[in-house]
Amino acid sequence: MFKDELVIDVIANGKEKYMNSEAVVFNETTLTYKQLENRVKRFTEALAGFGMKKGDRLALLLPTSLNFLTCWLGASGLGVITVGLNVRYRESELSYMLDQSAPRLLVVSPEFADTNMLEIIEKIRPKTVEQVIIDSDRKIKDYCTITEFTDRWAEKGQAIQPESVYPEDGNFIIYTSGTTGKPKAALLTSRSILSMCRALGKAMAVTSSDRLLNALPLNHVGGATILAINSLMHGSTLILQDSFHPEKYARAIQEKKITVTGGVPTMLAILLSSGLYKEFDLSSLRLVIFGGSPAPPVILDSLQKELNCRIMSCYGLTEVSGFCTGTSLLDAADKILYTVGKPLEGIDYKVVNQSGSPVDKGEAGEILVRGDIVIPGYYLGPDNIDTCRDEDGWLHTGDIALVDNDGYISIVGRVKEMYITGGYNVYPPEIEDCLCQHPGVLLAAVIGVPDSIFGEVGKAYVLPKPGSELTPEILAAYCREKLADYKIPRTFEVVDSFPMTPLGKIRKSELKDMFRNQ
Repeated sequence: MFKDELVIDVIANGKEKYMNSEAVVFNETTLTYKQLENRVKRFTEALAGFGMKKGDRLALLLPTSLNFLTCWLGASGLGVITVGLNVRYRESELSYMLDQSAPRLLVVSPEFADTNMLEIIEKIRPKTVEQVIIDSDRKIKDYCTITEFTDRWAEKGQAIQPESVYPEDGNFIIYTSGTTGKPKAALLTSRSILSMCRALGKAMAVTSSDRLLNALPLNHVGGATILAINSLMHGSTLILQDSFHPEKYARAIQEKKITVTGGVPTMLAILLSSGLYKEFDLSSLRLVIFGGSPAPPVILDSLQKELNCRIMSCYGLTEVSGFCTGTSLLDAADKILYTVGKPLEGIDYKVVNQSGSPVDKGEAGEILVRGDIVIPGYYLGPDNIDTCRDEDGWLHTGDIALVDNDGYISIVGRVKEMYITGGYNVYPPEIEDCLCQHPGVLLAAVIGVPDSIFGEVGKAYVLPKPGSELTPEILAAYCREKLADYKIPRTFEVVDSFPMTPLGKIRKSELKDMFRNQ
């Protein structure tokens, strides 16, 4: 009888069911399920030997890697809460997150890209961090490497009997992306993670013969739960890349015979615009799953035609441990292009108006979600959780949705991003989708800005495709052909780049700051 209540059970089950099958591939290293379980167990023992206990925090400031995965899973064996940090975070962000989560141990990649991470940590290291461990094969100053830490403490930890760990205990802290405000420390549990993975894995029809490519950060639900734990839970092979590079990504699909991959719309747009999908054999792909932010239908349509595989359009957020809706593998093209499908198995939802009453089919309202996938809340400190559910267990997502007559859900905007111009509600994703249909547009973002007559009007920021020449006049004329007059942005600005989160979402809060500072 296999247990599947805790994240660590995924590894124990994998060893028994898929012992000598490939579990994880990272660069030149391949581990079977048996080898992965042994490595995870040894790190669990090292943490116990050091004195880590249930509820303590272990912070990981690492790119997507085998060591990130094994450290997280090893911490899960003790009930130690992993704090996922992204190597692309800025100094001020890291300082806030480390102070707020107060970890006892911090594992850090000494360098990433052109950033010296150790220099940053030396400046902002909080007093709670008793030891900094480096993910490196070489000795740097007096820092302890992961191998040295494990060798020093594992034997002592073998004699320690850890506290019991339960499905509702905290497992993983993920800081929300903060596209519209300060990030919160979302506390995922084993129950929320595994409930989501069971439902999503079933919808994706994931099996032990699949090979999943993950180039998303492991400090985000996209990389951590949707792809990594989902893969390991079903005995698949997980191929990790430390970051997304279109050529490296396409090459891995060809050489590793990838069957399933996933990403955010920005990644898909870059892959298509690069033309690399034509240079590599991507025929092994059976499924591309995406979410994280609304995807323009024109991108999905191109993706489906060019890659000749199934596309699964999903909706989710950190607070549901991943995805909570998705199209099915049998859905018609229009449902995939224009909706995010239906709720996954075991998930309740409703769409309500501002007074909390359910709306009619086809009417927009806030989508509420309920089920085991919903996290208990935001971590404020030991035994101090700021709940994200109401008294009936509903998570108020802050997203505006409508449901068609077939029960398919469309996300039309964020409650906080919707703006009212002359009495009309305007949802930025609709305008962004329209702009992205222009042959010269790669990405677009629309925000509401103050206006003395209409209250608010739209301002559009547009990133052109390489080689295309766009002007505000061209964009305005295009929108006049496609949109009602009140939806057309008052101003357009062509930009060279967007402020992005580490996952690849556009930071609209920074766009609003840019406007205010102009």
